[in-house]
Amino acid sequence: MLLKPADFFLLRIPSFSVNHLAELNAQIQKRDILSVKNMFKDDLFLKAVYLSSRYFYTVALQWLQDDDISFKNEDKVLLTFYKYYSRICSRATPYGLFAGFSSGNISNENTQIEFKDNYLDPKIRIDLLALKKIKDSIIDQNENFKKILYYPNNTIYNINNIIRYVEWDKNYNYSIAEIDKTLLLERILESSKSGISYTQLAEIIHKEENEASTEDINDFIIFLLQNKILVDRLPPYLTDMNDPILELEQQLETYKIDSEKSEIIKNISEINTGNIINIEKIDSIYEKNKDILNENLQLLQVDLKLNLEKNQINDKIIKKITQVTHELSGIAINKPVEDINTFCRKFYKKYEEEEVELAKVLDPQLGIGYGLQISGNVEETPLLQNVFFSYRNSETYEISPILKTVLSKYSDYFSVNNGKPIKLTKEDVDKSSTNELTTEMHDSYYLFGNILVNNEEDINENNFKFFNKASLPAPNFNTVLSRFSYHDEVLKSKIEKLQNDSDDVIYAEVINSSNDRVGNVLLRPNFCQYEIPYISETKGDKTKVNIDDIMISIRNNEIILRSKSLNKRIKPVMSTAYNYHTDQLSIIRFLGDVQYYNVYRGFRWEWGALSDNNYLPRIEYKEIILSEARWKLNKNQYSIAKLKTYFQENKIPKYCNIKELDNVLLLDTENEISIQLLISKLNKQDVILYESFIQSSFIKKDNKKYAGEFIIPLLNEEKKQNFQIIKPENPQDERYFYPGGEWSYFKLYCSHKIGDKVLIEVIKPLIKDLSPKNASIKWFFIRYNDPENHIRFRINKKLDKDLIQKINDYSKTFIDEKLITKIQIDSYKREIERYSGFGIEDSEKLFSYDSEAIADFLEISEFDENENIRWMVSAASIDVLLDDFNIQISERMSIFENLYKQFLPEFVDTSNKEYFKGFKTSIDAQYRQYRCFFDEVINDKNWSSIENQMKPFEARSLHIRKMLKEKQEISEEKTINFLRNCIHMSLNRFFYTKPRMYELLIYFFLFQSYKSKFLRNGSGKKYAQ
Repeated sequence: MLLKPADFFLLRIPSFSVNHLAELNAQIQKRDILSVKNMFKDDLFLKAVYLSSRYFYTVALQWLQDDDISFKNEDKVLLTFYKYYSRICSRATPYGLFAGFSSGNISNENTQIEFKDNYLDPKIRIDLLALKKIKDSIIDQNENFKKILYYPNNTIYNINNIIRYVEWDKNYNYSIAEIDKTLLLERILESSKSGISYTQLAEIIHKEENEASTEDINDFIIFLLQNKILVDRLPPYLTDMNDPILELEQQLETYKIDSEKSEIIKNISEINTGNIINIEKIDSIYEKNKDILNENLQLLQVDLKLNLEKNQINDKIIKKITQVTHELSGIAINKPVEDINTFCRKFYKKYEEEEVELAKVLDPQLGIGYGLQISGNVEETPLLQNVFFSYRNSETYEISPILKTVLSKYSDYFSVNNGKPIKLTKEDVDKSSTNELTTEMHDSYYLFGNILVNNEEDINENNFKFFNKASLPAPNFNTVLSRFSYHDEVLKSKIEKLQNDSDDVIYAEVINSSNDRVGNVLLRPNFCQYEIPYISETKGDKTKVNIDDIMISIRNNEIILRSKSLNKRIKPVMSTAYNYHTDQLSIIRFLGDVQYYNVYRGFRWEWGALSDNNYLPRIEYKEIILSEARWKLNKNQYSIAKLKTYFQENKIPKYCNIKELDNVLLLDTENEISIQLLISKLNKQDVILYESFIQSSFIKKDNKKYAGEFIIPLLNEEKKQNFQIIKPENPQDERYFYPGGEWSYFKLYCSHKIGDKVLIEVIKPLIKDLSPKNASIKWFFIRYNDPENHIRFRINKKLDKDLIQKINDYSKTFIDEKLITKIQIDSYKREIERYSGFGIEDSEKLFSYDSEAIADFLEISEFDENENIRWMVSAASIDVLLDDFNIQISERMSIFENLYKQFLPEFVDTSNKEYFKGFKTSIDAQYRQYRCFFDEVINDKNWSSIENQMKPFEARSLHIRKMLKEKQEISEEKTINFLRNCIHMSLNRFFYTKPRMYELLIYFFLFQSYKSKFLRNGSGKKYAQ
């Protein structure tokens, strides 16, 4: 894991200092209501409250002006005021005027943060929901909708003669709609791609339907607009750097739309450009536009930029945090996202390796949707019995290896009377580490947290702690930085320099907003050259990849998205902190998950099964605080006195946090208003108090401390792989063979072990009967379980009366004895893409040679009681196949090392060092037991122990070598990809039970055997006969 810190960072600071809150708490302790009111009357604070809630602001002003107000702990206005004040003093998350941001530099200079005199620089723009209300109001006036241009809904996709798309109502409830495809509709959609007016629409409709009346034409256009088949492209544009209200004003001028509402646009523009929060002016806008702006609607979105004199961190601090982060990677547990794993299983079951339209696949009615919706027999499997497969041997997995280490070594720290933090050692981490990163690295990461010190001098002595608040590290720094670069040109420029550029892959920003208010935090620059707009529209200064242009396939456990028009692979990007997991739209959830599929997502401390404990200690590793101490209070009726006693008995510190999703409230446990807020929570629910480090910040202004959060970008310096699009060699190859076509496909349902007899006594004699004299007929089989066990048998012969009769004749005995429970005829769909490098027809020939050889082997060894013979011959047969293709030893090592690693996570929890060690010890022991066999048969080509069983594979070799001699030479890369698939399918044919477990072991054994041969003989020599 090669991660290098960037030369910049983002600092987030609340507008008021921690000292301000301490002063307020002091006045509250005195119950001095006048002093408390005076603090609440601060102009910046009241403006922050106003921008957050105009309703509470109105109530608050009345409360502040009421001289009869006395101090009461239960006063709801006082309690709400306190929460707002606590937020502006303690919480660094930028929100309105409560907290702001500033980009800084990482260098070899001393760490230094200094404020300018007027450092608060509010950036004002219109709230996007207010913008939509104003826009809709103008367009609905005087038939202005007839003056603008309309475009096809960018969610449209075609299924045969049906057009399907996503529609939505005014509350942004989404649903999939469909409409019959007609020549008129097709022409309208084609003509509207570059924008179409009402008049142009009417002309097209009149030309196609010349008997339609003016009223009918108008009704049809209204239908297209109301049902979202056609949509406008008026602002906002989520990735445009211009002011949204100015963009709207310019668009209205372009369309020559005059409106009495133009004044509201002008008034808002003046506020935006002036960057001054004038409450009276804002109220007047509300007053004049009551028909659009209700009391609960926010008019403005404010972001607070901080202009600092100095904002720099010494690079030694960042390098130290990065190094410690690297050391923790070995204990990270990156659990797969269940939605995407389920999707991959469903996709492969339905489409195999076919490339399909993404929109069709994610359609829950026509495809498989997204995010919705092993044999248990006693079998003789000697090779598998002594291997420790953790997912088979473990009942549940709730305690991680590092947590197990903590419980065994630091059990006495779980008492509140101890109160000390658990300080993990390097030995603890190493002991719990798998030392194996099985996922890929993302292009970028970031660190997020607080830098803490005991005193100011410590910071430049590199004596600090880093309180981590995200994964270590978290992937994709753009998710947390892009929003702020909207207002910071320096930050934007630095991020642009770090973006990916590739000739063979498209990085495309996904443009979507679930509703207008969410759009306020989604406005950002697009750092990609491409974009995927969905529902939301874009200005069009980037290359668009529409959803109907995206194809999807899954190969080698990898999800591949491709643009049809550009013939390039697509890597979707979401450069926002928006929680796409909650989105209604399956395509957005899918694209969000895909960007992190098989990607290392960092380490984060998880208490797992201990999460419900009443007390959990702080966890530290070197300079990093992984988890703060916490105390759980159960729902109950508490008094202030009772809680104070509880705090004392449980050694709860003065400052603690309550967390609810993204909201954090700082409490002073010695302050009665704080305690009252806690009591109100405890009346409704359990509450967890988290240790706070609010007093350990080194950031100061006028000798007052400010809380601060740091976001530090990290760059992945590992070489990026080249992405290649696999397309069929011959696009004319027929994909589907339905009953009656050139291929017939039967599923013979039987128990897994009876499958061998079906091959020997049903399929083999059937093939012999059907084959012409001195010739052969192509056929092949695989074993399958979905969920019933069966043999899938395909034969290159049309389904006719004769074939059905012969199948019945040869199966009769098995059917009569209930050994075959069902025979099903199905359609054969060729996996053209999977075998494209070799050609599907030649692949089918090889499948036929392999199926015939394995069926002959099964007949030869039918009465052999040595179960080891089966896997031994399978390994030898794979070696022979590689000989046929003249594959070098080094390539053989690579093939089986990759296949082993690909299969490993399916059966072994590699994140658990104990489980992985158990598996590795057992599989090494199995290899040592059979080492002589591999040396003799694989390396020395001495088949004496299995000579008779290998004869069918000698015959297979003759066929394959003859075919290869006649075939046009193909590249080594295509040959390797083809062989990987062939090997997998061949081993499936050998084993009637647990074939994938057998595959894993055989891949490991062959890798070890070839590695041994390679080390003895050196590289570069052909290992073929």
